[in-house]
Parts: sequence; structure tokens; C-alpha cells
Amino acid sequence: MLVAGFVGYPLLYTVYLSFTNKHSVETVISFVGFANYSKLLGDEVFWRDFGNTLIYTGGTVSLQLLCGIVVALILNENFKGRSIARGLALFPYVVPFIVATLVWKWMLNPMYGIVQYWLMNWGIVSPTFDWGASGYWSMLFTILVGVWWLHPFVTMCVLSRLQVINPELYNAAHIDGASAWGRFRHITMSQLRPVLFIVILLRLIWMFVNFDGVYLMTRGGPIGQTETLPLLIYMKAFSAYRWGEASAVAVVMFLVLVVATIAYFKVYRR
Repeated sequence: MLVAGFVGYPLLYTVYLSFTNKHSVETVISFVGFANYSKLLGDEVFWRDFGNTLIYTGGTVSLQLLCGIVVALILNENFKGRSIARGLALFPYVVPFIVATLVWKWMLNPMYGIVQYWLMNWGIVSPTFDWGASGYWSMLFTILVGVWWLHPFVTMCVLSRLQVINPELYNAAHIDGASAWGRFRHITMSQLRPVLFIVILLRLIWMFVNFDGVYLMTRGGPIGQTETLPLLIYMKAFSAYRWGEASAVAVVMFLVLVVATIAYFKVYRR
């Protein structure tokens, strides 16, 4: 009952609103059928934001997996100061996301940011470079900030699984003449597969619906080039006050996640 109250009711109410012309100011609600969905599917802004959402989700998840696995493999080795290194590696995940995003935004400031200073000294960018004015750089830095903050989650999950892999498997493979790459591919990755299945699923869902990271970094700019579907819902609901259309976007996002999750389970079982 508690789950139904906190999950089921909001979901059903959102679906109901998506079939109405609900407005924050007007008190009269009329049933409009699939008009909101029809308008949505014919809206270029929706498809642009949908593409931005896929880019943001795919970029952050893939880089989180890459960084997380590499860091976990390093931290799984025996070396002096390993305990301290493990603590430092997990530090970004302890910092609140809002704080981490704002700090990175200040560091990337084109006027006084330390990252801007480094990029200019290395000759990568010009003194007049403003990452916030470029859709490419804005999306890239937004993705990198998300990766910096969230990759320790992947590191923790992968490292915990690496700790319980039987060393005899590696010894037997080494005796059989397996190369380092062969041991990594057929033993390490094979043992990590169940963990990575859950990690990828959780990361995909989280990044697909992530709002605060993009909002704090760019607010969808420049000119909507980094605007994602969660920001579109926010703009429709709290700027345009069209709750019916905002609910339609939310329902479409929910359906996309359901279909993607089902397809993901089927691919994994195969």
C-alpha cells in the first residue's frame, strides 16, 4: 500500500494529466485525448531534446563505466598506500552533486576559472574562448562533470566483485598459457558481467532522468543545444505552466525507459 501510494498514484495522476489541458493558472480542466502527444511528436524541440538526452546519457554512462573499471582494477592491485588511494578515489561521490557541479562551473569560468587558465597555457583554447557559448563544449563539460562525480559508484561495485574472484582461476589460466588479455577477457570480465548488468541499468535510468546536472551547468544553453527532456518538462510545467504537455513528456520518458529496460534484459539473457 505504501509503494502504491508513493509510486502508483503519482504515476497514474501524471498519465491522467497528459490527456488534459491542465494549466497552472486556469482552474478548468478539459479532456483533450491524445492532443498533447500529437503536438509533442510533431515538435522539433522535443526531438532535439530527445537527441540531447541520448547523447548526455550515452556519454556519461560509457565514460563512467570506463573510468570506474580502470580505477577499480588499479585499486585491486597491491601497492603502498592502497587504502588511502581507495578513500581518495571515492571522495567525489561523497560531495553533494550540487556542490560538485557549482565548483566545476566556477573552475570552468571563462574569466577566472583555473581550468580555463590551464587550457590557455597549453594552447588548447584562445583567451577569448567561452565554453558556455558552444553547444559542443557545453555538452562535453557537462558530461565530464557527471562522470567525475558518478564514476566512484561504478568503482565501488566493480571493486567489491574483484575482491571475491578466486585467484586460482588466474593461476589455472596462467598455467594453461593464457595471456594477460585472455585472463582479463575470459575471467575478469566474465566474473564482472552480473555486476555490470545492474550497474549499467541503474546508470542508464539515473542519467536519462537527471535534471540538476544539466540545469546547474548550462540550463539548456546555448540556445537549447544542451537542453534535455527533464529540462523540457521543467520549462513546460514551471515556465509555460502547461502541465498537460509536461506530463505527456514525462509519460513518454517513462515508456522509453520501460521499453529500453525490457530490451536490455532480453539482450543480457541471450
